[in-house]
Amino acid sequence: MVIESLFRNLGDRYALRAMSGIAGIIHFDQMPVQAGLIECMTARMACRGRDGIAHWQEGSTAFGHCLLRTTRESAEERQPYVDAQRGLVLVLDGRIDNAAELARELRVSGAILHSRADSELVLRAYEQWGPALLDRIEGDFAFTVWDPRERQLFCARDRLGNKPFHYCWNGTTFAFASDVSALLALPWVQKELNLDFVAEHLASEWMSLEDTFWTGIQRLPPAHRLVVSADGCRKSQYWRPDVAMTLPCRSMAEYAEYYRSLLFDVVRSMGNSSGPVACEVSGGLDSSALFAVAAELQRRGEWPAPDLHGYTLDFRGAGDADEMDYAQAVARHVGKEVTEVAPTRQPLAWYEDWARRHGYPAGYPNGVMGLGIRQEARRRGSNCLIVGTGGDEWLDGYRTYYAEAIASRQWGELRQRLQLDSRDIGIPQACWSLLRYGVGPLLPARLRRAIHTVRRGWSGHDGWLAAPMRQRLLQRRAMQSADDTNVARIGQRSQLLTLNGAYGLLARESEERYCAWAGLEIRRPFWDRRLVEFAIATPERLRCSGATSKSLHRLAMTALLPESVLARTSKADFMVAFRWSSAELRDSLTEALAVLSDWISPEGLLKVLQDHANPLLTGWPDWRVWTLYGCHALRETATLPAGAAHDRPQA
Repeated sequence: MVIESLFRNLGDRYALRAMSGIAGIIHFDQMPVQAGLIECMTARMACRGRDGIAHWQEGSTAFGHCLLRTTRESAEERQPYVDAQRGLVLVLDGRIDNAAELARELRVSGAILHSRADSELVLRAYEQWGPALLDRIEGDFAFTVWDPRERQLFCARDRLGNKPFHYCWNGTTFAFASDVSALLALPWVQKELNLDFVAEHLASEWMSLEDTFWTGIQRLPPAHRLVVSADGCRKSQYWRPDVAMTLPCRSMAEYAEYYRSLLFDVVRSMGNSSGPVACEVSGGLDSSALFAVAAELQRRGEWPAPDLHGYTLDFRGAGDADEMDYAQAVARHVGKEVTEVAPTRQPLAWYEDWARRHGYPAGYPNGVMGLGIRQEARRRGSNCLIVGTGGDEWLDGYRTYYAEAIASRQWGELRQRLQLDSRDIGIPQACWSLLRYGVGPLLPARLRRAIHTVRRGWSGHDGWLAAPMRQRLLQRRAMQSADDTNVARIGQRSQLLTLNGAYGLLARESEERYCAWAGLEIRRPFWDRRLVEFAIATPERLRCSGATSKSLHRLAMTALLPESVLARTSKADFMVAFRWSSAELRDSLTEALAVLSDWISPEGLLKVLQDHANPLLTGWPDWRVWTLYGCHALRETATLPAGAAHDRPQA
């Protein structure tokens, strides 16, 4: 009782910051779960539980839930959710976007629903359809269902991986949590860095969708389910986009209208909130479009939330990072205020503190700089934040159709695209695009790396690694399966690589942690299944038409956005954020040179530090030193005594 009270008080102390989180322990050898252990896990994630932290424990199983109420329906949430008849236990971190439709279908099937809570809805769906419920639910989710009769745990993560799910399995015990830090609190989990994963990061070659920075801790990939029993873990993929899907559109205008209607539906569903919805408005095409659509829905009386608040970073005077004119043009056009927030500048000590707290690097300064927006949104009563992440990936076109046309020997298509591009962007640029996007991707990987090295004028991405780490990287490369992606039309291969990209998933998970830390649920309309499937079913030439990127998106946003934004071809450059702590960062890494020598060759590190000190060289030197610093911060964390990582980093 004393231990339980201790951890309950710890959870209350840090419950001022919020987002939902789940945790669980199952001993399949029937050993009872140690008292206070599940409380220790949720205490590590207490920033996710502003609206309460609750636990359920019985013998060899224990579950915990950190609650953030974001929708009106969530007022009825009570988790862990226990079914009185079958004894099923569910914990859910998620938002079901088709709840009304699903409830109607369940009632027709004879199910009795006692509340509007998503947790009950998911559990009844599991009772009715078993694992096939994943074909019926829409939204962002990670959940588990424990069946004590079968002694089996069913786990699932949403199609796009918008909600996190980490786990570890040692043959007798399975544990899971939203945050890695919760698993690191368990006494049997190794506090040992996964050097294979570190090597991927240091070489900027992200390959794994399942590994983490810690040995023995894994991630469930997006669109996957996991069944755990005493016999082991069985993982399977439950969703893939239909590459053969076609849309009822015959012209660019019809595709634009279809997309516009779909975008309105997606944004409307993500506006389900009990408080005002916060929306990032950078001044770019993506986030501005989401804000404009939400404002139009509000004007029509179709916005589900009480209000809509826009936020933008104030980079006045910071050159290419300054987007204030565009953001304010959007605000005037839609008739909504956009709050200007100063970009967040954190000292290096904060990044180290973050690594200790989360068991993951804090990321890069261009991600951290938006924490002020999240804090201000939370202060003004919002519990969710809409962001434009995914716009570049799913709305843009990169002329990758050249490589696919060559690989599939579609010479007629290749000739047609080259003629059109020559007309729209000029013959020299079209020829360069053919070489870059057509010939380049088809060259052997070794030759591509050699060309990259010559272009950069210094050793390639893996050239600065120490010999042992380079060997680890080579082994990782050898384990990668050949690309057997089946596509139905030009442009899809690159889209599927984006969908299954390891770096993109890591970036979205980092973005989710920032919001969790600030007390918000992140919502990404462009990473909604409906929009992703639309992009995959849309001909590549419609997204990259002529000299203008995002052609279809621009057409669909006509009248919704000001002309200055619709015609914009520039993108903000936030490398200025990387330079805020440049000198201090170089000094820190120089001091750690001896310690880092088993990861990085001294010559390689000194060369990167020299390039980083050169104000004319921005880009890869900045990314590399910050990547190394983040991994080094984790290295220091691995030596900390148990319990030293409980506290939340200070703003």
